Amino acid sequence: MRRIALLISAVSIVLIGLVAAGPMSIGQAQQGTPAAGGTTGVTTEVLGRVPSEVAPGQALALLRITFAPGGSVAPHTHPGETVFHLASGTLQFTLHEGEAQLVRAVDGAPAAATPTAGEAIPVGDEITLNVGDTIYYDAAVVQSERNDGEEDAVVIVANLRGVDEPARQFHDEMAASTPVA
Repeated sequence: MRRIALLISAVSIVLIGLVAAGPMSIGQAQQGTPAAGGTTGVTTEVLGRVPSEVAPGQALALLRITFAPGGSVAPHTHPGETVFHLASGTLQFTLHEGEAQLVRAVDGAPAAATPTAGEAIPVGDEITLNVGDTIYYDAAVVQSERNDGEEDAVVIVANLRGVDEPARQFHDEMAASTPVA
């Protein structure tokens, strides 16, 4: 819970910094480069990235990920602590490994604005995320997503990770780089 509070504080600092810097820095989103074979119909924009003053060696990133209808991301991890918020559309989310907490929106209100308690997502289950739903997880999570809807699904992600760590590592890459005992 303390990690989530730290992450929420760090996200707030980044958002205040982005607003203070003006619309120019928000408008300079960059396209992410998906790994070969890992994504289909998915666009990642970096909305902001800043080294953390409260967590040395870490950087806080704010991303907008757009899943076109039929878009998907193969099983992967994100380093560090992550807040994954569905801003529009619907999205299928599968937890393959690790622990993640889901906070459902209430009457369409974003989860962060409601006192609803989180629920654990069962490993192996595919869940449907609706607008306002938020998932909290750490680097141990292996997940995949898919947009079965007829409109774009837009996810806002805040992630606190090592300054030199990649935003995403696909599960097959992890298996290939993990030494076998």
